[in-house]
Amino acid sequence: MKFILDTIKKVLLENRVDDVKEKFPEVDPEIIEYFVRHDPSGNNKYLEWMVKAITHKPTLQTIGEILNDNELGWGEPAGFIVNLIQKFHELLPYMKNVSTNDLYQYRFTDSEMINFLGNDLLKAKELKDNKEKDKKAKKNSDKIYEDSNWLVVRPKTWEASCVYGAGTKWCTTNKESDHHFKRETDRNFLIYVIDKNKSSSDVLYKVAWQVPYAKNMSKRYGTQFSDAIDVDLTSGIKLWNAEDTNIGNRNGREYMSMVSNKVKAAIFNYMDSKMREMYQDIAYVDDPHMQALIEHLGISEEDLDNLNEERWKHYGMKTYDYDGDAYAVGTEEDVDIAKYDWARSYVDDVGYASAVRDIEDYIQISDPQAVADDMASSYIEDLSDEDIIDEAERVFKKSGHRILEVMGEYKINQSIFETNQEEIEELEGKDELTEEEELELDELQQENDGIEKSNERILINIREALENDYSNDYEDRLKRDPLDWLWEMGYYSKKTGEIAKSAFDNGLVEVDEDKMVDDIARDTDLDLFGTYDEITVGGTNYYVFSRF
Repeated sequence: MKFILDTIKKVLLENRVDDVKEKFPEVDPEIIEYFVRHDPSGNNKYLEWMVKAITHKPTLQTIGEILNDNELGWGEPAGFIVNLIQKFHELLPYMKNVSTNDLYQYRFTDSEMINFLGNDLLKAKELKDNKEKDKKAKKNSDKIYEDSNWLVVRPKTWEASCVYGAGTKWCTTNKESDHHFKRETDRNFLIYVIDKNKSSSDVLYKVAWQVPYAKNMSKRYGTQFSDAIDVDLTSGIKLWNAEDTNIGNRNGREYMSMVSNKVKAAIFNYMDSKMREMYQDIAYVDDPHMQALIEHLGISEEDLDNLNEERWKHYGMKTYDYDGDAYAVGTEEDVDIAKYDWARSYVDDVGYASAVRDIEDYIQISDPQAVADDMASSYIEDLSDEDIIDEAERVFKKSGHRILEVMGEYKINQSIFETNQEEIEELEGKDELTEEEELELDELQQENDGIEKSNERILINIREALENDYSNDYEDRLKRDPLDWLWEMGYYSKKTGEIAKSAFDNGLVEVDEDKMVDDIARDTDLDLFGTYDEITVGGTNYYVFSRF
């Protein structure tokens, strides 16, 4: 029977090929045979469509544009068409949700048909990828509870978190990196509680529960998951709404009262079970530093007596002895302090020049304001009154400085003074003055005396304003690029990179020791403190050092 069916199938396939060859006599039989060999349907279902495509000039032109080749042989477009059809066949289950799963509905009416098909394939591929992501997310999540109102899951991978957290602003659903997900789940339960009755516009339609691990879940959280609902979120539980806002203690109680008791019981029982599994062979103590070491070494309750805290510190970090071996444990903050203390001691021991490769990076002018004031004062003193006016006008013209008004007053006064002076000289040149002329001369001289005093005050103000402006500029430069100024002053050699000893001796320059220590501390490798491992306890990261 099978032989008969296979024979019938073979005849049908051959007839379909013959029909196409007869229908398209202008097409090289080799091309048709190529399509037959690569038809993914297995029954030449797509053969006629592929042959039509390679005989349709607008379609070939579009393929040439896509391939960026205007002189195509038949192999390039034929390969393109086969690749397109194989994708179509692979995505058949999804094509009907995009457009159609009947290839022959894509008719050769214009040159854009191939582009339409290509775009539909991209959409179908996206549907397929999303469905596969959903399947994978379900495999990589623990479903804690589900009924007609609630869905509660614990995503165990970043990808699963992105699927179940879709539509929220949670950092654990960041599409660019799994860093936040790993950080938040290292020593915390991360559980997504989805209220099926709320719309996505409600910030409580998805709430992320973050619960730090605790060996005795009942002791630490039991009352918060009981029917009585006496929630104290200060114990470490955090609730994040869809906007990634911490709900807080008061609103948290209100939210928890809305959550089904069955949901809360399921969550608590799940966490309790997981913690029992986690700590079935490991001891548990209240000191998180010691607990980090216990988990690092896998110390059991029976061996806990062999673990003792020491009095001495390792760069300020707590130390412990276990079976004759020493260990140090510190938080990230403890380690930062240790690195800073080590860097400070290192600089004190070896000196500035040996502590860093480029000491020039830490050179600063000891009192940049005083130096800038002296430079500005010296420059302004050398300017004549006319130069002061020109310089002030150039400096303050763009800024619209208030001194410009005073400068305007100065120029008006100067103009009046010069006019008066001409009249004074004319009157003084006469052999004899009338009483009226003598009175006029006296008035002009008094007015010019007043103008001179007024302009002297104005010039003082302008000089002060200029001096202050130059001082600020000089000070900025001295702070920004002290070496450039030291080079101009002959204290620094760009060729050798050395600063003259006299610059230190006279107190002109100093080393920014705080910046140097900070930089050394930041670049200090943790291996300096020993071989280390990272352990998170109660949401806090601890470093465990050994062999130091």
